[in-house]
Amino acid sequence: MFVYVLCLFLYHTYDVLCVLFYRHADFEEPVSLEGSVVKDDDEAYELYNSHAFRNGFGTRKGKKEYRSGTRIVRQRFFVCAYEGFKNPDGVVPKSFKKIDRRTGCKASVQFDVDKKTGVYVLSKHSRLHNHSMVPANKRHLIRSHRHISKEQLAFLTIFTCSGTKLADVLRAMRKEVGGEANLGFTVPDAYDAVLAEKKKKLDGCDSNQLIRWFAMRQAKEHDFYYDFQLNEENQLINFFWRDGRMRSDYEAFGDLLIHDTTYRTNKYDMICGPFVGMNLHTQNIMFGVGFILNEKAGTFDWLFNSFLTSMGGKQPVTIMTDQSSAMDKAIREVFPKSRHRLCTWHIGENAVVNIKGVMAKEGFKRWFDYVLKYTDTVAEFEHYWNSLLADYNCAKHSWIIRLNSLKEKWCPAYNKDWFSGGVLSSQRSETTNHSISRRLHKTNGLCDFYKCFLDVIDEWRSKENKGDYNSSTGNRYYACADNMLCLHARDVYTIAIYLIFEQRFIKAIGLRCQRISYEFPVSKYIVGHPTKDFIRHVVMFNEQEMVVDCTCKSYGEIGVLCSHILRVFIVHNVEEIPKQYIMKRWTKKAMNTIVEEGEDRDNEVSVVSASVWRMQSIRNCIKVINEAQHCPAARKLIDLGVLDISCKVKEYIGGVEGDGNVSNKYVREETLLDVVEPSTDTVLPDVVEPIAEKVIPTMIQNPPKRKRKIKNGTEKANERNVRPKGIVEKKRNKLKGWNKRRERHVDNLREETQSTDQCIINLPVGGVLVHPTSSNSQLEAYVPDDYFGVHIQPL
Repeated sequence: MFVYVLCLFLYHTYDVLCVLFYRHADFEEPVSLEGSVVKDDDEAYELYNSHAFRNGFGTRKGKKEYRSGTRIVRQRFFVCAYEGFKNPDGVVPKSFKKIDRRTGCKASVQFDVDKKTGVYVLSKHSRLHNHSMVPANKRHLIRSHRHISKEQLAFLTIFTCSGTKLADVLRAMRKEVGGEANLGFTVPDAYDAVLAEKKKKLDGCDSNQLIRWFAMRQAKEHDFYYDFQLNEENQLINFFWRDGRMRSDYEAFGDLLIHDTTYRTNKYDMICGPFVGMNLHTQNIMFGVGFILNEKAGTFDWLFNSFLTSMGGKQPVTIMTDQSSAMDKAIREVFPKSRHRLCTWHIGENAVVNIKGVMAKEGFKRWFDYVLKYTDTVAEFEHYWNSLLADYNCAKHSWIIRLNSLKEKWCPAYNKDWFSGGVLSSQRSETTNHSISRRLHKTNGLCDFYKCFLDVIDEWRSKENKGDYNSSTGNRYYACADNMLCLHARDVYTIAIYLIFEQRFIKAIGLRCQRISYEFPVSKYIVGHPTKDFIRHVVMFNEQEMVVDCTCKSYGEIGVLCSHILRVFIVHNVEEIPKQYIMKRWTKKAMNTIVEEGEDRDNEVSVVSASVWRMQSIRNCIKVINEAQHCPAARKLIDLGVLDISCKVKEYIGGVEGDGNVSNKYVREETLLDVVEPSTDTVLPDVVEPIAEKVIPTMIQNPPKRKRKIKNGTEKANERNVRPKGIVEKKRNKLKGWNKRRERHVDNLREETQSTDQCIINLPVGGVLVHPTSSNSQLEAYVPDDYFGVHIQPL
């Protein structure tokens, strides 16, 4: 222990003594470099800079002297980093000033360039310094000895674009190389380099570069679509884009469209409006991305028309949005055949604000939540809605009256005949916003958002490919073994949909099924849980034509048979799902409708990226070095091998660089009109491409800055309407079986709400309350008789 403390003391004392010794004394470099010969300017600088590192000082590039009348270098100078003096204070006032280390040092080197051969010969070396030298453990901080290689910069850029914080990446890199001294640069250097690399890829204007990228993709990809709008000052105000894969996905799964415009975290405060759907694995799928500057009806009209044009005029069955009058007006005009649904979560949040007093009353929130989301028929909704208004005396509230006028847009009971996949809110579109917000913030530009969207889309498509692979190559274990109906469902549906079917089948086993009438071949049943369902459903089954109908109409809404119908199938020993009740979008065959991309994003060859190859090679080299470090002969062998391969690589790279990459340079120097040439690929006939006049040769300016809204002294701009989640909810959602917990919550809420009627409605012994089979808006009661055991009695 004593020896360790003594060594540590001497180690730190050495640095202090070096500083004290050289602080007020001149220092002369012990070795002269005069007579050294190098072939070019870069090697000359590297020679002097390496010498400076060994002696503890930094360097700067000095002046060049040319031969008279030419630009041929005659002499080249490199000086000490402490050479000269900066301008005196007060000349240019600055809010931030760098540390001044200049002392007027005269140390330098002079290279004479041979007129015939062009080699650099070091002719003069001034070795005397008037300042102290930097200790060895701090020399990596000298500016001239800090450098970020192309590989390191690519590594940093890839991780930052993937949403990883730069500080976390640097922490991992320092640990891998054994400390900051071996890294070669500092944290501020990394931030500056990443920012400079980002600016280098822009042509001076964020919006102009974005439209240029769109034009280049459209020239390469036969079905890439984009459109944009400019104002009078040539500023970008709206734009929309989608690729060919999105078009084919929309053809297969475009019956449900979710559009949300609550996310606006970007430099220009533009509103991000992704068009999201649901694929055959119930996963998110992207149909297109739009950015708009405001939420006016005309803006939405342009955005929806652009989307509809890009999709060949095909309208969705259901479109889910938040509550916006401007958006509602545009949807009525652009999507007249679609069913417009409102997000129930936004309605619940607005209820907290608009009817705060009523929401605070005991029991109102749970009752309101049930009526808002879980009623199955119009009769059930009207029954509980009127009871809710009467019991809590809120029928005359203006917000309640307006909400009631929009009930066909948010109440599930009024939308059972339009497919919605069981989606009640725009949460799927908000998931897109969450994926982006983890990577970007309000200082990022439009090009950053475009790249981030490409990453998000790639992740979603990767998940879809994994789902396709699992569904086509494997199956789930049965919860009910040897059941022919489940066997058929597992063969037909994807794994995600089969799990939903299986869950409904298990629930069907516990339901009570009572036949109330029979006229060949049609049977009529009352189906429901004996203790939980006070209001039960009626199922009509034609055993000859295999036609079945349930009052819950779950199949029309979700596309999977409900537990009530499955209970009747169990009674009748049905062993296969009828073909007319197998929705193609949920089957394994739907995977064949998705056209594989013939082109990649940039038509790149599928090879390992440079940064990945570099990390793999470093690990392999470190492994070999560790094995040879204790053997002098093995060390010498590695040194000779590195020297030999270094010479070969330089010769090879020199030959490759001579060819040049003309195509990339040509693309950068083209005008915008030259980039968008007609593609030789076949364009789908029903897709209308943007007219050429919209791609203007003048510079497209960035969007105008929006005025920040101030409320109670706090900036409200750049905020996203995020659903707040508590700690308990976050932990619960991560647990396995969250969907089952949700189903139990709905069942308990239904049982609790319907139990209130048992005290109000007096039914005869054996009587049950059922949903009406017709369009009647009243519930019906079934009471016993002498023949079938029941007869209909209006409530």
